[in-house]
Amino acid sequence: MLPDALMLNGWINRVADAPVSHRWTIETTDRVDLIQHDWTTLVKTGRSTPFQTQAWLGPWYRIVAPYFNATPLFVVVRNASGAPQMLLPLCLRRHGILRIIEFADCGLSDYNAPLLSHDFAPSAGEMRDLWREILRVLPTADLVRLEKVPAAFAGGPNPLQAISDARPMSINYWRVALPRTRKEYESRLTSTFAKELRRKNRRVEGRGKAALVHAKTPEDALRIFDALAAMRAHRFEELGRDNVLGVPELRSFYEAVITENWTEGFASLSALDVDGTIAAALFALRHDNAYYLLLSSFRDGEWKSASPGNVILDRMTTHLIESGVGVFDYTIGNESYKRDFGAEPQALLAADCARSVLGWPFAMRRVLSHHVGRRLRSPAATRAHSLAKQLLKIS
Repeated sequence: MLPDALMLNGWINRVADAPVSHRWTIETTDRVDLIQHDWTTLVKTGRSTPFQTQAWLGPWYRIVAPYFNATPLFVVVRNASGAPQMLLPLCLRRHGILRIIEFADCGLSDYNAPLLSHDFAPSAGEMRDLWREILRVLPTADLVRLEKVPAAFAGGPNPLQAISDARPMSINYWRVALPRTRKEYESRLTSTFAKELRRKNRRVEGRGKAALVHAKTPEDALRIFDALAAMRAHRFEELGRDNVLGVPELRSFYEAVITENWTEGFASLSALDVDGTIAAALFALRHDNAYYLLLSSFRDGEWKSASPGNVILDRMTTHLIESGVGVFDYTIGNESYKRDFGAEPQALLAADCARSVLGWPFAMRRVLSHHVGRRLRSPAATRAHSLAKQLLKIS
């Protein structure tokens, strides 16, 4: 059920008053059943990341959205014949005093992107016009916030990069286009790192018979996931970091992602087994002949010198190459090990579109923080940044 204030705005399943350039119409709704066919069509025949599939967002809207008091919001752009061209899986939720529209994420989705038809290719100018029209028909909010938006995905550009508010983020995502052979892959690594990997493999083997094992059943997958969660909890406690798997509702979301679409091969759980002990574990998503590393963990302490985390990534790379997988996607984060394994950085974008007086200083603060971070420290920008922080009392 939507909050009364939203119900009174009459936006549910509202169609834009006029088509954009007589090419597209826009619909918004909070009901997944009204866009289910469009969603399925775009996943099967269009372009998306795994984080916009029903296998990921179905459990998200059911489990995560209520936890964060988020309301589903879907935007569908159609062509003149009524075929879906773009679908934005969004939500509306409170952030302090602000009412924010954003992608269905809340810190769990690594990439936020639209689902696109393969023939949807608006020019930059058309996309800006379309985005303005989308903003016009969205429900009342203080801010439309986009984060972790890949500039390109699934073999093509992201049209959202053309909107006027888009800016690069300081964080990237990383991926490796896998060659046909392990030998060719190793030629891309530095000789020092390749030698280091061989040494770490020997150290792991010195502790017992080591094998990369893959879950064959949901029960196997949950067993590996439990081990991953336990190793992660220990590590995050040492670092003093918040652990998303320590929240029962969020852990149940990941378990639903693992089990509910197991037969489709969406989730992949693998472990480095050393004489019956799980020394490291990987939780990934499979989508469009790519392997998306979502969560990983490894034993430390007495295992530290053997670096089981590096060993499992090394062996997984070999397994993916031998299986004919085209891409090892290390997803979001600028950790140095990704470059060691041959991954290359890819751009992520953000945008903040103020929709009210309350939303304006928040949007300005984020934009100015971006520019200050890029060393554009003019006195005017610094003063405006300071004012925005005071207005929002955000340190």
